[in-house]
Order: sequence, then structure tokens, then C-alpha cells
Amino acid sequence: MMPKTKFKINKSVRLLLVDDDPNMQRMVALFLNKKNYNLEIAGNGRKALDLLDKNKYELIISDMQMPLMDGLELLQNIQAKKIKTPVILISAYTSVNLPDETDVSNFAAVLFKPFDSSNLIATIEKVLKIKK
Repeated sequence: MMPKTKFKINKSVRLLLVDDDPNMQRMVALFLNKKNYNLEIAGNGRKALDLLDKNKYELIISDMQMPLMDGLELLQNIQAKKIKTPVILISAYTSVNLPDETDVSNFAAVLFKPFDSSNLIATIEKVLKIKK
């Protein structure tokens, strides 16, 4: 039996999910509500930028493939606004062009679809632990 790592996670940890797919929004919300994260959802990159102008988040989770503004464009806009919040990108394609860490300091990790709740939670906790 593997030892369990305990993380103090509560509603004060604010996450922003950026995804245009309502099914993905519901799935991620279900996963994260079980862990007591405070999740806000933006249906596209423009809405995410509006929310980022008004609110502070500990982590951003963004789909790569979206209309209006894809995940890489969103990442570049976040960096241009000097927002330091780490970003986890989600992609259905394993052959995606990922940003170079020297070009985009906010890029923290990538999750490939399909993923389960344990993959998502482990990635979030790893990024948040690194950030602190």
C-alpha cells in the first residue's frame, strides 16, 4: 500500500478552467469540487482574460483547442499582461507544439485527454506545491 500524501486544499484555492466544451467543464468541476477547490469557468480565452483582469487565481487550466483564442494564444496573452499564475494546458493531441519554458514562464504542465480525476488532481497538487 502506497503512503498517502496530504495536501491542505480548501475553498481559498481559486482555480480558473478555460474550456469551450460543457461536458469537460462539468467533468472537471465534479473532480475539483470533491477536493474542495474554488473553481470558476470561462468558456473561451477572451472571457478568461476578462476574469483575470478582475480576479486572482492560484492556477489556470486551459484547453488547447478552442474557438476565438486557443490555449497557446491565451498563455501568450497572460504572459503579456504580466500575470504570473501557472497554467496547465489540456490537449487531445499528443503531437501538439508545447511552449518552451524559456519563452513562456507560466507554462506549468500538460495533461493529455483522456485523463481521470487522479491525473488531474496529482498535476494540480504538483504545480501548486512547486508554486509555494
